[in-house]
Amino acid sequence: MTEFERLATIEPKPTLTHDFRKLAEYLFKNWYIESIDSKFEIFEAEFLLQTKSEVHNDPNIDASDLQCQFGNWYIPNGGIDITFGCENYAASIFLRALKDMNTGEMIIGPQRCFESLFRNGGKVIDPNPPARLVKTDHLQDVELWNVPRVNLPIGENSADQARQLKYLFRPYRFVRTDMEDFQDKYMAMLYFEKIKKEELRIKREEKIYQKYLDAYDTGYYADKLDTVWRISSRSLRLAALLGFVHHYHKEHVL
Repeated sequence: MTEFERLATIEPKPTLTHDFRKLAEYLFKNWYIESIDSKFEIFEAEFLLQTKSEVHNDPNIDASDLQCQFGNWYIPNGGIDITFGCENYAASIFLRALKDMNTGEMIIGPQRCFESLFRNGGKVIDPNPPARLVKTDHLQDVELWNVPRVNLPIGENSADQARQLKYLFRPYRFVRTDMEDFQDKYMAMLYFEKIKKEELRIKREEKIYQKYLDAYDTGYYADKLDTVWRISSRSLRLAALLGFVHHYHKEHVL
């Protein structure tokens, strides 16, 4: 078993923030991705794991047979995964941001990551993969924020709403602290302030952020979820949902 496989072999628990952080730090600091045309540092990624038992039954992964294996490229809807599953669970690392090491260009967004890595697919009979993880000889000095994931499905009338809420705000998304901007940064700021009791030091518009703070309070002090669903803005509705879940289910946001 390689060092990567050993660190990626996780004992499933109800909350996997600590385990995912250890794996994210190892991956971001020690590995880069080499494609046919370039090399890429990983700047942002989300972690997903669904057990075949009820221990960590996260609904936000396809749970494909390929995701129950270690070391595959897997193409979910709108992006690219690195799998690290096994016979007991499906698990993937969903890439959200890369940096081209040759040009310095930031590749932001899962679809753009996929296109950048596999735009040149190589020869059709060449056995070498068009993109692969490579261990670096120079340990990268990076720090990571872990914040809630992005664009996970949740609906007022969903039959699976309880399980969706259980995993909606888990901080399984890892972002390098030298990212200048990233998607849903205001939700990340809100999570840091309200859950971690810390400040996420990144540029923000105070008037916009205040709307998130107000929405959070609406959800936190709501007696029932109906109040939250009446908020028309999806982003502010998520902020209110964070408040509601933090108040009534604190274990779901850790």
